[in-house]
Amino acid sequence: LMHSREQLINDIAPMFYEKGFWGVKVDDIANDLKISKKTLYVFFANKKDIIKSVIEHRFQFIYQLSKESEQNSSNAVKALIHLVSGFYKLVDIEEDKRNFQELQRYYPDIYSMQTVGICEVIQNIIATNYVRGQKEGLYRTSFDAAFIGRAFAMSYLGNRLGLILTKKDIDLKQLRNDSLKLFFFGMVTENGLKILEEIWHD
Repeated sequence: LMHSREQLINDIAPMFYEKGFWGVKVDDIANDLKISKKTLYVFFANKKDIIKSVIEHRFQFIYQLSKESEQNSSNAVKALIHLVSGFYKLVDIEEDKRNFQELQRYYPDIYSMQTVGICEVIQNIIATNYVRGQKEGLYRTSFDAAFIGRAFAMSYLGNRLGLILTKKDIDLKQLRNDSLKLFFFGMVTENGLKILEEIWHD
């Protein structure tokens, strides 16, 4: 076979994030990739399996992004800003809201898996970064790293899940930026604030 499962997931993911989990059919995937449905079913049991695989792959990608951000940044504040910037380039907030809604409606079991999974990913990477920042004297010691990780994850989910329930026209990117500012400026020490103010961009 000329294809690998990972290669297929990489090729399929942008289709889902552009057109939605519900909007993309297996026929569309096969046609776009110029392969047969039979070839797809060598690697995936059905469309639900494809969606689940794409979401799990995203989790792994975020972990890898976190690892690279920590390794390539001289301090925790820079690492976190690099990570968050990369994460939000990966996750378009409008598309993400739509995909949350579609999963909740059409694939509730995968929706639950994604909700729990993204919480776990965000908690772990933020808590790890917070421990580093405390050691470097850049984050406040008055907060527990696990609490900061959970709070970050709840904010991320809350911004999306809350919007599903409201009819109000809310600027999602402004909401995201305001939430991030609340965390960043609330977490840092005076030394951390100096670094943050040098590199923070709205």
